[in-house]
Amino acid sequence: MQKKTAKAKAKTTKVTPRKVRTIDRAAKALDLKRTGASYPAIGKALGISKQAAWKLVQKQFAELREQTEESAEDVRDLMLIRLDGMLWALRGKVRRGDPRAIDTALRIEERRARLLGTDAPSRSEVSGPDGGAIEIDDARSQLAEAIAKLAPPDESEPGTASDSDAAGRSGSDASV
Repeated sequence: MQKKTAKAKAKTTKVTPRKVRTIDRAAKALDLKRTGASYPAIGKALGISKQAAWKLVQKQFAELREQTEESAEDVRDLMLIRLDGMLWALRGKVRRGDPRAIDTALRIEERRARLLGTDAPSRSEVSGPDGGAIEIDDARSQLAEAIAKLAPPDESEPGTASDSDAAGRSGSDASV
């Protein structure tokens, strides 16, 4: 059954002069777009409407994406085959308990897991002093203190020495 399918596919890929012109037009459209041409300009250069130019370029983009995805899958499969071969070569030493072989095998397994996406997502946690929770008010006050240290003292800003002195001189009027 597979042989018939392969033969059928071979028959449908017959190259005709029309297909050659279509492929050539698509390649020209993509090349024009790559150089920054607008769709109306591509259409004019190829003797088609701007809508047809847009469709042609979008079809080419879709085909390129598909080819790229297939290529990435092929590369990933090849890498997995190589990693499997490395693990197979190490199996005897790992069974005998060779620490270097075990370490290497673990690194190979880690690489396989990353390629396949089977690792659990890593979790990060930020904690306060002594591993406790971070208090938002503490963080705000620490940030304000750090900013205050960076800013040059200005006599008109609240919290400077001159404001404290003025509050002391005016007595109860300073409290609001």
